[in-house]
Amino acid sequence: MTKIGVGFAAIDHWYAAFPTIQNALANERTQVVAIAHTDPARLADAASTAGDVATADNWREVVERNDVQIVVNLASSELIAEISIAAAEAGKHILSGKPMAMTLTQADAIVKAVRSSGVLFMALDGSGRLSEPNRSFKRWIEEGRIGTPLTATMSLLGGLPMPWRNQREGYSWWVDPQRAPGGAWIDHAIYQIDTLRYLFGGEVVRISGEMGNLVHKDLGLEDWGRALLRFEGGQIATVEDTWASPPSGGGVLTEIVGTKGVIHIDPRMRKLLLLGIEGESWVERDLPPRGPFTVIDHLLECLEEGKDPISPVENNRTNLAVCLAFYEATREHKVVVL
Repeated sequence: MTKIGVGFAAIDHWYAAFPTIQNALANERTQVVAIAHTDPARLADAASTAGDVATADNWREVVERNDVQIVVNLASSELIAEISIAAAEAGKHILSGKPMAMTLTQADAIVKAVRSSGVLFMALDGSGRLSEPNRSFKRWIEEGRIGTPLTATMSLLGGLPMPWRNQREGYSWWVDPQRAPGGAWIDHAIYQIDTLRYLFGGEVVRISGEMGNLVHKDLGLEDWGRALLRFEGGQIATVEDTWASPPSGGGVLTEIVGTKGVIHIDPRMRKLLLLGIEGESWVERDLPPRGPFTVIDHLLECLEEGKDPISPVENNRTNLAVCLAFYEATREHKVVVL
């Protein structure tokens, strides 16, 4: 069997890069053939986990390789759109970091390049649609087991992102306003917004909120933000994300309230609390694993079946639009209508 070549055009988003390298190595249908990065030490670190792999200090060398069919683009946000457009124009399928671009103009250019070239594109903000827990929650909602969904809360309390694995000292590119469209809020809210859109089966129609620097006063981007969203189905959600907490505060606290029941996830206790799903009283279950199915697996399935990813390029563009609307709302102290 001829393996599909996977090339990493950038690994700035190292939190995603190392697991994705391992996922591509573990899949019998793929081969990691090249990794690019501008920092020699970090490039060597990543390459050491991938075995016999070519390295480069320029992302174009990966995109232009004939043996690369899937480009993994985990660049910092100021570069990510340029790389995705070049990869699409070269006829390469793309696994992109999040957000897919700094601006909606850039996102629209990616959509155009992807659709014109006929390649597959999926950004990581849509990866929650592949998780077994979220698929179960969506099924329960569609079956009416919590009644009509009314409200949702998602809250991630975390610390500053590390510059590199095992490196806690110093600031990363995530806190540079020239390299990212926002700070703590968009860092994880873009995942949560996609999950809520997926679970509710509808779009955000209004958004407002607050953001600020509660702890890290010297950052050029916010270390805390909370949004209030209204969906076209009438549901109301709050989404809070922070870099103002201790690093061990990670995990997304999630609660979805319906007219007949509640789904509540406590990430610290690794417990799933259910009301109305299995009876009229609260029951406690272990939080199910995300599942073995990765984005690499999903892209390969889509290639074989000739279908779009579960989160197509337009979906990732919508997630970015909602996030940028939050920043407009907080800057101008108003409700933004989408």
